[in-house]
Amino acid sequence: MARVRLSLLLFALTAAPHSHSATIESAPERQDLAARAKEAFEAQRYDRAVALYDRLYNTSIEPTRQHALEMLGVARERNGQNAHAKRYYQTYLDTYPGTEGATRVRQRLDVLLALDAGPAVARRQPSRRSSTAWRFNPYLSQFY
Repeated sequence: MARVRLSLLLFALTAAPHSHSATIESAPERQDLAARAKEAFEAQRYDRAVALYDRLYNTSIEPTRQHALEMLGVARERNGQNAHAKRYYQTYLDTYPGTEGATRVRQRLDVLLALDAGPAVARRQPSRRSSTAWRFNPYLSQFY
């Protein structure tokens, strides 16, 4: 019997991707959670900020969800978790295309993708006889 309960408990935990699936109904609760998440982010406690923004994203309504998703990406990026940040940024762009925040998120994602790609083209060394280089000829001439 205990084995069946344990199996059901494990199934319930793995079936639900997030433990906070209920919507926070009151605005003061959402504001408090958002304020705590912002404080953690500004204090550079990115793990705590990720946990709070994740809860905010999974329990809130729009536009709080949109902001929380963007901040999840930023917090992950600042925490050095670029793969996670890219996933959040891409989810943001898929969910909220054409919004004001999409431009910012696209720029952040492009930077992370460029970092992954490395230098695309080797730097070209300038030639000694460049056609645009200035030439100095030490000749003097004087006419009367």
